[in-house]
Amino acid sequence: MKEVEGYLASIVESSADAIMSIDLKGTITSWNKGAEDIFGYKAKEIVGKHYYVIVPKELRGETEELRKKVLKKGYIRNYETYRLHRDGRKIPVNLTISVIKDRDGKPIGTSGIFKDLSERKKLEQEIKETRDHFRNILNTIQEKICVID
Repeated sequence: MKEVEGYLASIVESSADAIMSIDLKGTITSWNKGAEDIFGYKAKEIVGKHYYVIVPKELRGETEELRKKVLKKGYIRNYETYRLHRDGRKIPVNLTISVIKDRDGKPIGTSGIFKDLSERKKLEQEIKETRDHFRNILNTIQEKICVID
């Protein structure tokens, strides 16, 4: 059993995605290497603090509603929102949250997996800007254009 637990802990720790857990009071109880990389806090700095440290103030109400849904439904998958880096930057993330239960099935907290969407959002913006640029060029041309495929 200990070997399996060690193996699972190794998988969590080596994930590039941020994986964290919080108790029912909102206290961060675990924080993997991916979370350190994405949010800029070392585990020893953030474990024991309230998770609001990574939630933008304007999204705290939304976040509480998500927690209530998770505790009621058991999970939320692929929810896009923002979290805070240590330096104050907002990071776009896709998150999946699941309830953690004790042996009796009673909720004792939640676990979250956060995928950093910064690069994807940047590429989406570049595509939009390129599309808009070419659309503007086409709209200013007075001649007819024929596209042959």
